[in-house]
Amino acid sequence: MLKPIAEEIVIQMPITEDWLWSAAHHSGTISMGDPPEGLVDKNLKLHGCDNVSVCDGSVIQEHSYANTGLTIGSLAMRLAQRIAYE
Repeated sequence: MLKPIAEEIVIQMPITEDWLWSAAHHSGTISMGDPPEGLVDKNLKLHGCDNVSVCDGSVIQEHSYANTGLTIGSLAMRLAQRIAYE
């Protein structure tokens, strides 16, 4: 069913050195830290809210050229453990 659609999709994007070193791992939109710069605390709880946590790449303050997947996974495991024991 998807094969006819997939055969029509052609991506024509030159892969350049600039493209390979771009900041493709977006982060920092809901930074971890103390107010006013940070929006979540070290336990990923949103400042000013008792039951809202944020756990994704947005809490990582610095942009990186490396994949953020393991860091996000570690944060998620830590948050899950904290929630389980609250």
